Amino acid sequence: MANKYNLSRTIPAAVKREVRKRCGFGCVVCGSAIYDYEHFNPEFNEAREHNPDGIALLCPTDHARKRKKLLSHEQYLKSIANPKAIELKNAYAEWETSNFAPTIIIGQKIFAGGTSILTIDGELLLGFNKPEETGAPPRLNFRFYDRNQYEAFSIIDNEIIVFSDSFDIETTTNTWIVRSKLYKVDLIIELNPPNNILIRQLHFSYKKWELLAKDEIFELKYDGKPNLMLSGPVLVNGPCLFNLKGEGEIEMKDMNLQGLGGLQNQSTKPIMFEWPLFFYADTDDDTPFKDVKLAVIQNLNFLPIFTSEEIAKQLGSELIPSRFKLKKLGSKGFVKLLEIVALPQGIEKAILDPDLSSNSHAFSPIDLVKFVADNKKSISRNDPCPCESGLRFKHCHGKL
Repeated sequence: MANKYNLSRTIPAAVKREVRKRCGFGCVVCGSAIYDYEHFNPEFNEAREHNPDGIALLCPTDHARKRKKLLSHEQYLKSIANPKAIELKNAYAEWETSNFAPTIIIGQKIFAGGTSILTIDGELLLGFNKPEETGAPPRLNFRFYDRNQYEAFSIIDNEIIVFSDSFDIETTTNTWIVRSKLYKVDLIIELNPPNNILIRQLHFSYKKWELLAKDEIFELKYDGKPNLMLSGPVLVNGPCLFNLKGEGEIEMKDMNLQGLGGLQNQSTKPIMFEWPLFFYADTDDDTPFKDVKLAVIQNLNFLPIFTSEEIAKQLGSELIPSRFKLKKLGSKGFVKLLEIVALPQGIEKAILDPDLSSNSHAFSPIDLVKFVADNKKSISRNDPCPCESGLRFKHCHGKL
């Protein structure tokens, strides 16, 4: 697609390299290593050439903010003059080492620590290349082919590429939805750098191979016939994962698969807790709820909650700032805390007893919006407990 001066949107590789280097391999505003190339001087419609001095890197979120005028032109120019990644000396500190890669989640399958998740005949289709230089982040690559074997959406060395000949591609902030036909969703991908890439739905087709994934489904087919299926939540570790080759051959080496039966499922049954629960708050005992602040871990926007004081203290002082004190609440107080404090602060997920030595802790979240809605429903003390224990509510989760 070209502009009014017949300038193609395809930016020469040498120009891209110069732009990346000048911006520190990250979004000029926030430092994210997932980005687009954005013409700003002049805007693309008025550009007669791809001048690297007039192009900057913007992550999908800040790109959308700029389009919707939620990022002012003045702030944008200041960020271009002083890129965030240069300021941080890295494009996201969590990506600073060459052997680090954010977790990729496909449906209910968690792929952690791998450099290669999917290759076909040696061609990398989902995984990471090494950083371009010391201190730069690993380079995420995902070449997505829809059910018609058309490459509709790709991430090449951390650059998002959307092909204009695609049937339909919809984006909202950090989520992309790719359709090959009306009502045929082939890809839903959510980018959460630097922590994870979440592929909620996938219908991938390339060289007679198909990978189907949604919720608990994870199935590989070759030439239309089932070849491999993984059921239930699974954590996969290893430097080399699935290498598909030849006539339906799957190579799986240096791979460890661990079942994760504790993951929250999609059940409509309310989440139930034993009380009291413990959490870290920046507050005194007499502080009103509206002034309470809650601790989140390493800037991940979830609330850690604990079933005992002992488990809470195992988290480690370096992860919770010293001003946050351990508090405990019963059911009514906890629901009130979520409704008045957590949700207005944008904290919509919680992790029960998080174990930060495990990659799985961040991927079994409790939906706090649903939890508040469930617990605002009136449950009589003599009703059966919604947890389906067979006991009355007053003898089960209703007792304090």
